[in-house]
Amino acid sequence: MAQVELTSKDIDTLQDILQNLLSELRWEIAFTHKTDIVKFLQKRKEFIEDFIQRLQKVKESETGKA
Repeated sequence: MAQVELTSKDIDTLQDILQNLLSELRWEIAFTHKTDIVKFLQKRKEFIEDFIQRLQKVKESETGKA
């Protein structure tokens, strides 16, 4: 497993970038008509949503917030 050290500010920045990407993906999913592409985009969206949550958990554990 690879590990990367991130500061709280790094996590915030990464979460903002990923949130913006999610917005774009939602738009793409809504206006894409090919089923295979929609499935691919939905899997990518789910991964990003999960990753944002994992980043938040790391941030909370590092800062002691629950």
